[in-house]
This record gives sequence, C-alpha cells and structure tokens, in this order.
Amino acid sequence: MDDLASEQGIDAIDFLKLDAEGQEMAILEGGQTVFHEQSPVVLFEVLHGAGVNLGFWNALKPLGYEAFILCPSLNVLVSVDPDKLQAGSTLNLLACKPDRAACLEADGFMVRSAEVGEYDAPSIVEGAHKEYLRTLSYGREQEASGLFELSDSDEGSAAYLEGLDFYATAMAPSISVSDKFRLMCVAYNQIRSACTLNATFGRMLSLIRVAGELTEKSTAKILLTQLTDAIRTNEELSLAEPFLCPSPEFDDIDASGNMGRFIQASVVYQKIQSCGFSCYFRLKDAVEDIKLYEGQGIEHPKVNRIIQTIQGLSG
Repeated sequence: MDDLASEQGIDAIDFLKLDAEGQEMAILEGGQTVFHEQSPVVLFEVLHGAGVNLGFWNALKPLGYEAFILCPSLNVLVSVDPDKLQAGSTLNLLACKPDRAACLEADGFMVRSAEVGEYDAPSIVEGAHKEYLRTLSYGREQEASGLFELSDSDEGSAAYLEGLDFYATAMAPSISVSDKFRLMCVAYNQIRSACTLNATFGRMLSLIRVAGELTEKSTAKILLTQLTDAIRTNEELSLAEPFLCPSPEFDDIDASGNMGRFIQASVVYQKIQSCGFSCYFRLKDAVEDIKLYEGQGIEHPKVNRIIQTIQGLSG
C-alpha cells in the first residue's frame, strides 16, 4: 500500500476499507507510512465465526487510533471499547485518529464518549411517551385499549415509563444528534433495568426497539429469538402497559383493530431484518421465519422486497 500511495502521489487518504479475508496484518505491514503519517477512517471486520477477532485492532491501536461503531438509527459513529464487544453485536469496527475524530464530531457525524449509558442526558417531560405514541397508529390503539393508564406500582414500572419518556424526548426534531444519542442511551438502560425486574412482553418489545436503534444488536437478537419462538408455539403474549413497536418500519402501518397480528408481524420481521446479510448463510431458518411472518397477514412494501430476495436465494 505504501508503494501504491507513493506511485500514485496519494498523500491524504480519507477512508480505507479492509476486507482481506485474514490478511489485514499483512496490509498493516505494507502500509506503515499510510497508517502512521496519514489519518484515514479505517473500516475492518471483527466478526470471526462465533467470536470476535481483535488482532488487527490490537495492532492498530498503538498507532493512535480510536475505535467506533455505527449507530444505525442516527447514522453517526459512537465510541466503543472493542474489548467489551459481544459476539454478533457487530460485523465491522471503524477506527480513526483524534484529529479526524474531532472533525467528524464537529460536523455532527460522531459522538465520542466512553460507553453506552455514561451520559448526562437532557431533561425530559413526564408522560412524553404518551404524546409520542399518539402520533402513531399502534400508539393510538394502545391509548384506546387503556394501556396508557398503567399504574407505577408494578415492579420496575416507574423506571420503564421514565425510559419511554427519554426515548420519546429523543424523537423530537429539535434535539441535536449528540443529545438524541444520550437520551436513547439512558432510555435503553432504564428499560433494560425494568426488564431485569419484570420482563413483561411490552418491556421486551420496547427494549428490542431501543437496543436495535443503538449499538446493542446482540441484546435485540436474543429477545427477538425468544419472542419469535413464543409466537411460533402460540404462547400467549399479553400486553398491559405502553410499548414501542420493535420495528421502525412498522411505525407507518395502520394497526387499528389488528394489534395482535401487527405486533407479532413486527417481531418476526425485525428478527429477519436483524440477521442482515447472514440470512444468506441461514436460509432454512430465514424461510421458516418468512412463513411465520406471512401467516400474520400484515403487508409492507419493504418487507415484501426482503422476502422476495430471501426466497430467490433459497430457490
């Protein structure tokens, strides 16, 4: 890489993607000048089978690089500690030096901090989740069903409702990206804490939503698998409190008069969606999930395109 950069007169690489099937260390060796003297954003894989491979990161870190992960709902990079990554939480890491990170943060493309949840979030309005949910069809169905009148006497309910308020506040268009991320982090921790005390169906749905929109994909995948299995075995999943739909793509679907099917379809769809490219490697399971989704009778254009792609791959 050093030879190529010299030959081509490339002295300012902005972005470098490594997809070298295990040869990343050789690339680092052949790019010492680029990695030391330039400041590219570097994208590289860390998923290795069922585990996490940090060999390249451990060699890159001493050169002054910081690690980041993509927060999908906000389309920003956020700081991450690679040593705390769980298998399946992400396919890729991104790394850059402090000078590049400062520029990205100033332009609103990055939030730099230690860990998810270690933030002083902006203040919230009690009951903000009700106003937010009223903007959505499935939220109006919740209100009509009396779910907004949940008593806070249930174990963990106060933390749960506060978590929903943090999330609702984050959805306001006037909130900055950094504050939005901080609010969502606090929402995640509050809802997860409430689930630990009492893992109700509604709390699990909400935790899937917030975890999926942040950087906690492994948490979302575990819950999605549990709920999909419960739906497949016709386990009764009752709702007794307000909740967030697990799939953002379902926010614009009319849920009136069909809440049960709506929620089940969103769970199964989100499980399919969360697997991403790996559906190609688990086509049998993906096809079974599709059959379960189609049995709910809920239509969505984006969902239909994903289904057609998987069905085409499976022959």
